[in-house]
Amino acid sequence: MPAPTESAESAESAAATSQQLAAFGRQHIAKGIGRLSEEVLASGQGSYVNTVSGRRLLDFTTGIGVVNLGHCHPKVTAAAQQQVATLVHGQVNIAYHEKYIELVQQLLPIMPHPSLDTFFFWNSGSEAVEAAVKLARHATKKQNIIVMQGSYHGRTFATMAMTRSKTIYGQNYGPLMPGVFEVDFPYCAQCPIAERCDGKYGVENCCFDPVDKLELLLKRSTAGDDTAAIFIEPVLGEGGYVPMPPGYVQKVREICDREGILLVLDEVQSGFGRTGRMFATEHFGVRPDILIMAKGIANGFPLSAIASRKELMDLQKPGSMGGTYGGNAVACAAAVAVAKAFKEEKVLDNVVARGQEMKAVLDGLKTGHKTRKIVKDVRGLGLMLALQFVPGGSYGSKVQAKCLEKDLLVLTTSIYDTLRFIPPLNITKADLEKGCQIIKEASVFDDAVNATQPRYTWTREEITEIHQRPLMELAYAASTVHRRFHKPGAVQLCTLMNIKTGGCTEDCSYCAQSSRYKTGLEATKLSAVDSVLEAARIAKANGSNRFCMGAAWRDMRGRKRGLKNIVQMIKGVRALGMEACVTLGMLDKEQARELKEAGLTAYNHNLDTSREHYPKIISTRSYDERLQTIQNVREAGIHVCSGGILGLGETPATDHVGLIHTLASMPSHPESFPVNKLVPIKGTPMFGEEPVKLEDLVRCVATARLVMPATIIRLAAGRVTMPESEQMLCFMAGANAIFTGEKMLTTDCNGWGEDKSMFERWGLVPMQTEASKVYAEPQFESRSFTEIKHEATAAAAAVA
Repeated sequence: MPAPTESAESAESAAATSQQLAAFGRQHIAKGIGRLSEEVLASGQGSYVNTVSGRRLLDFTTGIGVVNLGHCHPKVTAAAQQQVATLVHGQVNIAYHEKYIELVQQLLPIMPHPSLDTFFFWNSGSEAVEAAVKLARHATKKQNIIVMQGSYHGRTFATMAMTRSKTIYGQNYGPLMPGVFEVDFPYCAQCPIAERCDGKYGVENCCFDPVDKLELLLKRSTAGDDTAAIFIEPVLGEGGYVPMPPGYVQKVREICDREGILLVLDEVQSGFGRTGRMFATEHFGVRPDILIMAKGIANGFPLSAIASRKELMDLQKPGSMGGTYGGNAVACAAAVAVAKAFKEEKVLDNVVARGQEMKAVLDGLKTGHKTRKIVKDVRGLGLMLALQFVPGGSYGSKVQAKCLEKDLLVLTTSIYDTLRFIPPLNITKADLEKGCQIIKEASVFDDAVNATQPRYTWTREEITEIHQRPLMELAYAASTVHRRFHKPGAVQLCTLMNIKTGGCTEDCSYCAQSSRYKTGLEATKLSAVDSVLEAARIAKANGSNRFCMGAAWRDMRGRKRGLKNIVQMIKGVRALGMEACVTLGMLDKEQARELKEAGLTAYNHNLDTSREHYPKIISTRSYDERLQTIQNVREAGIHVCSGGILGLGETPATDHVGLIHTLASMPSHPESFPVNKLVPIKGTPMFGEEPVKLEDLVRCVATARLVMPATIIRLAAGRVTMPESEQMLCFMAGANAIFTGEKMLTTDCNGWGEDKSMFERWGLVPMQTEASKVYAEPQFESRSFTEIKHEATAAAAAVA
């Protein structure tokens, strides 16, 4: 075995180090911290983070909305580095420090209302919320607080009582802070009134309901005289990224003014440009009494703030507010740089443009032919966007996991099945498109991989997305689905006999049996029934449980005698306990009915290729005529066997997809899908054609397995040209049937003995199918062909 390369050794070492660090973390870091992945982050730059294991991840989480300007923004980094060398800690209860004052100067002009002119800085969002509670209670001399259902305000003792997005944040930590009441937030996607309004909702016909409930709360549970403040997130954060509908907060403002209640807007997550305005409040035109800020304010440095009007702030006595690290000098210096960067780099313009682009992608998932069935709602402002799925499928976590596999970080949120997207506000168009493409692929691919029953509504675009996946990932996914729908390692053995050779009037450019080409093949009449049944007995004795019979005819018109004989062949094959399949060209409904009455298991009628490529290889029979025969067969209650030939000069990325799409979008999938590898025959127009590449063959098999999970995929003509290793790749990608025996129609076939040896080497077993379940499991025979033929002849004589 060759020695690993230096790069391989380095990658292995990095992966081992990452695993060791993660293991240490699991042992010594509090279990109460949940996390998206077990990766260990090493560095970050712009929209990407790098891991110790060597991965480069596109970050659509920004540390849960913290590094709004991307990781290690150069201006922010430089400001922090300079401040570290100047003054690290200027404790605010001891003296002013320069950066604290400079930050206030930067914030004043960007406040959503000029009344917000006085500030207090702390470290985290939760601490800022608690500061707002203290201010509200002290200023109003009232205790009670009203919060919104679905809100998130933190995990400290007081904020746990105010958080209503998930029970886990306060579960088993009671008794929590008293005096907290909740009221419904206008969450339109979950609102029964909105559903009755058929999607046409607004403050005039819907959002009066949450307003009315607030009025009732003030009458029933906490009077205005007892209520200090109402806390609202303009865009519900942890609760699902739900913006307030227009008009709602204006009504709340009127109630607050009437009752002497302070309106507190928590913009910890929605502030500092996240929604396309510096503060989400600006979208709604409402004046808050207290504004809460954190997260993006310092682009990763621990800093939070509240802003209010001076007369409220000045009611608090000196010393009643403060904290050891509140308003840290380095964090304030970083925040000053953030404020300047917003102006200098036109960040808000980028948020609006990129937000519109991403919203369009998510809207496309909601209206897409496949995804519309699983997407319940798309919502958000700017680059604070959410995709909510229908309940019951855990789609959010599945797509999240698939995105992580593709090096994209996204987060779930809410008790409802929701993904949230919070990429850097200065993300480039190219990086946004890259992330959106991963999200789209994850949605489609995940649906195929996790299928528990066949789906018949595939679009060509969806199949293209699946077909274009990296081959190793595609094959692995196909193998996973295969094991869900089929017995692993079980391969059906089929034998094909040409019961009428040559003389066909069609011009199929690949076929030696066409009378139009000089291939040296002599036309023959229909074989005798006895000789066909003798061949079937030999096939059964060798382990085959499907016997297929092919006649080189364009159609069955005027062939009543031939049809009568074929009916006898079918009955005889079925009497042997084998499945019977025929391919006779085009059929009408009456002919299909006769074959069904004879006991026919399946009818083979290949589409050969995509509709677009088809005219380049055949002109004497249309694609729609082929489809009509398939419809006649299906309506007669016969299984459809239909596939294609690869290597006809087609373009795999479009024509293989087109073939699969035609079959996968039928009312029911074909019972079997033969995959033929063209064997170019001298004298046909296709002679000399380049053979299909192994990659394209395996990709076709794997894609068919994913979109037609219950279908049997049969390696047919051309298998004799494939080494065992190539055949095994096809089996691993989802193929589970072969033709075996003496010959195909006009080309060579792998023999029974050869396939027996292959099965033994690779641990494959003959598949027991529906028609053979009442009989013993087929087994390979080690006897010679002469012995088997002799026994078959004797058996035929005994029956006669």
